[in-house]
Amino acid sequence: MRFRKGLMVLVLCVFLGVSSGYTSSLNFEYYTYKGAKHSLTNHRGKYVLLNLFASYCASCMIELNALNKISKVCPASKVQVVSLMVDKESGYLLPKLVNSKQLTYEVGLAPNNLNKIFPDFSKVPTTYLLNPEGKVIEKMIGFKSAGAFLNILNKYVSCN
Repeated sequence: MRFRKGLMVLVLCVFLGVSSGYTSSLNFEYYTYKGAKHSLTNHRGKYVLLNLFASYCASCMIELNALNKISKVCPASKVQVVSLMVDKESGYLLPKLVNSKQLTYEVGLAPNNLNKIFPDFSKVPTTYLLNPEGKVIEKMIGFKSAGAFLNILNKYVSCN
């Protein structure tokens, strides 16, 4: 009987569109490729395009270039781009990667508790759009071009 009630609640939540998590603002700390400690709360008041990538992912490497373009097109006062590498064992590659791609936005290492912060994260690249209060408003799985990112961002803030 309990199983049946639990199942009914789950079905009702799915039917009503209740998401798992992300009802509150995200806040966590991470380290940039230069070793500086940052907090997601430092970007409150801005939309944050938060990209999770891996060094072994070819489409992630291409997407970093698209995100670099976005960081140059969107006003820094309204949009912050952040990319975090999820494969920690390759962390030593991060400075070389940033320099070789000439990335000019914030790039760092994902925190150790990434799966607790993003319980629905499973594939790279995945990018989350956070509103100025730090709540997830969009989730994008897989490669996106600069144009695709701009189309999504322009629903919320003007980047052109």
